[in-house]
Amino acid sequence: MISNSGFGTGKKLIHEELTRQIIGAAMEVHKELGPGLMESVYEECLCYELNLRKLAFKRQLPVPVIYKGVKLDCGFLPGSVGGQLGYIGTEVC
Repeated sequence: MISNSGFGTGKKLIHEELTRQIIGAAMEVHKELGPGLMESVYEECLCYELNLRKLAFKRQLPVPVIYKGVKLDCGFLPGSVGGQLGYIGTEVC
């Protein structure tokens, strides 16, 4: 998430340190495994790495789908939610 502090170089992440830790964990997983594995493998390894770093997260929380103002029963399941702040997509590992 980015603050409203302006355009260009004035923008700063609101949760910069947490973001740095999550990205670092994802990069560590990618460095160890490389590309080409199933998403479930990356998710499992990322969760292990987040645990090593003592970062709180929840896995596979349903995200509601709202279409034209109507909440549909087909909620999608993202990979993980880190620090209860946002979605961590394991498919990018």
